[in-house]
Amino acid sequence: MVTKTKAPGAGQYIVEEVGQYLSRDKKVITAGKYSACTVMGKVSASSKFKQLDPTVTDGAENASAILFDAVDASSGDVEGVLSTALTAARASDLVWPEGISDAQKTAAIAKLAVNGIKVV
Repeated sequence: MVTKTKAPGAGQYIVEEVGQYLSRDKKVITAGKYSACTVMGKVSASSKFKQLDPTVTDGAENASAILFDAVDASSGDVEGVLSTALTAARASDLVWPEGISDAQKTAAIAKLAVNGIKVV
């Protein structure tokens, strides 16, 4: 029997937000193919966003946003919509990098809270 997993839908993680114009921003996404609900970090040198990676030291080790909808930036940078503030996000819907530890998730959730993104 083949098990099919449905990809997360656009904005599926949102429990509540103040409004799309206050809670979401269009930003440049780089370096990969990401599904909706992916926890993102901001690369310090370029201000571009990529998936959170606790093992790097380029800024993307700090969670700073959640990707609203799937994007493919594997062949080059693309514009994407991110929840960057004033959002309550459902923990069970968030997409984390493979191999992330519980301690790293806890730290990332704390970083999101600094930006006004509460994970519930």
